[in-house]
Amino acid sequence: MAGLAERLTSALKQPDGAARFRALVDGLPDGKLAKADAEAVLGLGAIALAGFAGTRGDREAERVIAAVLARLPQLPKRGYHFEQFVRNALGVVGPERLPAVERLVPATVDEPAIHLNLACARAAAGDRRGVIAAIERGLAAGMSRHAFANDPELAAMLATKQVAALLSPPKLPAIAWDVAPHVARLSKIVQAFAAKCVAQGDWLELGHASTKSAIVAVEKQLGVPLPNDFRAFLTLHDGLKAGHFGYGHRRVSGDEILGLADLGGGKRTSDTQLAKWAREWLDGQARHGSSTILDCVPLATFTQTSNWVLYDPIGHYLAEVTGKRARPGYIMQMNADAWIVPRFADALRFMFD
Repeated sequence: MAGLAERLTSALKQPDGAARFRALVDGLPDGKLAKADAEAVLGLGAIALAGFAGTRGDREAERVIAAVLARLPQLPKRGYHFEQFVRNALGVVGPERLPAVERLVPATVDEPAIHLNLACARAAAGDRRGVIAAIERGLAAGMSRHAFANDPELAAMLATKQVAALLSPPKLPAIAWDVAPHVARLSKIVQAFAAKCVAQGDWLELGHASTKSAIVAVEKQLGVPLPNDFRAFLTLHDGLKAGHFGYGHRRVSGDEILGLADLGGGKRTSDTQLAKWAREWLDGQARHGSSTILDCVPLATFTQTSNWVLYDPIGHYLAEVTGKRARPGYIMQMNADAWIVPRFADALRFMFD
């Protein structure tokens, strides 16, 4: 006879999978379950509830939750499968059964999305204080403010002053202007790249020098003080574009450094093509990965528009990449691969190599 995990998996593959899953769980004998069977109930229960994502209070989803809750004395109260079940249950549960699911939320959570789904469930129940508490716990656990701010279930709550204040961008410390130590090094790198372009028959456009006042004005628009070595680059060249000649036309290879007009896209006000590419790429990364990347400022793209040099002014995304304490810094991202570079000059050397 097939084991419980196999039977539950087979049930979920059917058109009425949730109902079949519930019937199997309802039919389990009382008493202690084997560890593998208990984990199967939780893990496959989480998968069953994932099928109802985007709905809340669906009758069949509520029945799946009720079936698993009825087996709680036989199930582990911690671990990966337990947290996945709690996360998905909070994502679909209606107000009536919410208190029973809320009681399952562990004191410490390894799955940050539990806090997001708890906030959404409480918002659906009209519990503003509960929403605030869930957001506070989520932010303390490292959940991105963007994840809360962009969730449609929390849209009404965002209109309240307390929630809006919780999710507003943090005020970043000022960075004293000190570009002089970086200018010579960056100028040398750009000059070498210009000579390489000439030797290879490529084309290169270098922006004119920017002023301190213009750079500071864009930083205020962004709400982000830029690091001094990138400021130094802008005082040399307000942006850069490089590419190859092909079929009698200039072709952009993707080696571009954002200038001040492009950086205005940090507040989604810039209409330059490069700013649009940067926004689209950031939004795509956030949809399919971590929303903390939305804190980052794209500074350059190289080879193709899925490769970017980013500046993380807070350090949350950088901490996810490294697994270390959050701190501001540069990140180079090539598709799904990301790594830290200590200076903008190091990023340029990699781009221009």
